[in-house]
Amino acid sequence: MRKSYVIAGTLAAAMALWIASGALTGNAHVAPADTLAEKPDVLPRVRVRALAPGDYAGTVVLRGRTEALRSVDVRAEVSGAVAAILVERGDRVKQGDILCRLSVRDREAALTEAEAELRQREIEYNAAAKLQGAGFGTANRLAEARALLDAARAKVTRMRLDLGNIEIRAPFDGVIEETAAEIGDILNPGGPQGCATVVDTSTILITGQVAEREIADIAPGATARARLITGQAVTGKVRFIASKADPETRTFRVEIAVENAAGEIRAGVTTEARIPTRVLPAHHVSPAILNLDTDGTIGLKTVAADGTVAFVPVAIVGSDDGGVWVTGLEGAADVIVVGQDYVLPGQKVEAARDEGEPS
Repeated sequence: MRKSYVIAGTLAAAMALWIASGALTGNAHVAPADTLAEKPDVLPRVRVRALAPGDYAGTVVLRGRTEALRSVDVRAEVSGAVAAILVERGDRVKQGDILCRLSVRDREAALTEAEAELRQREIEYNAAAKLQGAGFGTANRLAEARALLDAARAKVTRMRLDLGNIEIRAPFDGVIEETAAEIGDILNPGGPQGCATVVDTSTILITGQVAEREIADIAPGATARARLITGQAVTGKVRFIASKADPETRTFRVEIAVENAAGEIRAGVTTEARIPTRVLPAHHVSPAILNLDTDGTIGLKTVAADGTVAFVPVAIVGSDDGGVWVTGLEGAADVIVVGQDYVLPGQKVEAARDEGEPS
């Protein structure tokens, strides 16, 4: 044990003497003067990518439901009892098909009577015309005969119309939704009860409300894509945009027309449609390269030709699986994609080109 202590002590003493001898003799190492001089600044290195603008069309989401193009409760034009109902719910009908038939009652007899009266008035008028031509009649007599003849003709026309209107016909192609009348019901023009309800589903409307801040971005004729809650995917065109907002919701009604010749789409189904907006120039970038300035403004950092960093405020106008679309950059720009968090606007940098995707 004592021997190890002696060895350690000897080594420590020798080390101390060696250090002291160098300090005392002036032979200690002194750094060269050129290494003590201030080194020049090294520019921060960043990676930039040249981004060019592209055409971006955003979308306005319309949440609503499907509606039939038109639905009419077909009513009687003349009074009468229902004698026959020729359709059932769910039947498809063509324009002009008979839906219900009213009782004829005495209409045929009334028409026969009116036609007989018309023949009599024609004879009287012809006689009056001959007498006046021979100088034995008067102009007043001829005018009176003419008036009676015209009245008789109008009566016959009215009777024929009444007789024809006992058959209630479909006003357009469609589907019978309801048959409100029963045999024996009395139908009257303008009355509350009709013969049947015809629904036109050849074209389905997707209707909904669009907020006032978005209504200026869409236009009639735009092609929209929609998905029904049933899973059906359809395409249609914007056919109507309201010119007046709902006073309570401050939203505008929008209608999208979808062809439905096969009748596969039903009315009243919840739907979400996407309407493309006007095309505008924008840049597609990764959200990872966006920055915030001291005021909280979103922007991108770019590098000018002289290597100076600039902060350009941008607005996000849309997004997709690949990134976000922004506006605010003027034309093509060298955007910093690596190192943007470590440099400040106005600072000089050394920029290297990045040909890959922005990170």
